[in-house]
Amino acid sequence: MRKEHYYERAGTLDPKLVARYWRLVAPAKRVLDVGCGQGCFGRLKPVATAEVFGVDIDPIAVEAASRFERTTQVDLDSGILPFEAAVFDAVFAKDVLEHLTRPWILLAEIRRVLATGGRIVVSVPMEYPKSVWSDYTHVRGYTRDAVANLLADAGFEVVHVVPMGGIPGFGRLGWIEAIPRVLRVPGMRRLFGASWEVLARRTAD
Repeated sequence: MRKEHYYERAGTLDPKLVARYWRLVAPAKRVLDVGCGQGCFGRLKPVATAEVFGVDIDPIAVEAASRFERTTQVDLDSGILPFEAAVFDAVFAKDVLEHLTRPWILLAEIRRVLATGGRIVVSVPMEYPKSVWSDYTHVRGYTRDAVANLLADAGFEVVHVVPMGGIPGFGRLGWIEAIPRVLRVPGMRRLFGASWEVLARRTAD
């Protein structure tokens, strides 16, 4: 992937969205950022003592995120993470699973490295063509049921699946938390919906 294209796509996470993700996994202190991009979750961590470990298939991402996270280059399609079992309190997997041919393999490995009771936040594109095929590296999109079943079949307890998207002005005004409610209004998801946000918990074996 061209370097300039990578930076254009990967460096634009809304800080308010990052803060939302951190709230969903609080009070996690040791977090794995899968598909770490430029390390936004490490750069914007709410607690200085939190440890963030980043993995990405892209060496450019690994280099960029290393300023904020402890990074390792990993072939995510292989489903092998270089960590001991049950070492993380939480996992972020934003905009990752849609790039993988067998995402259930990576999810099984994420479950292995996540401690019992630990949480994972996943974001995947909705099934709409504008969301799925605007990125040529996507291999799939997801319906609400599909992503919920994917996490459940991987051994997670699904806490919520909510729609997210870029509603004009909501980020600037700090209304990120209102987006899922607005997108439940008939017709709004078709207009502004882009992704499903999943919060799930790792249960005991």
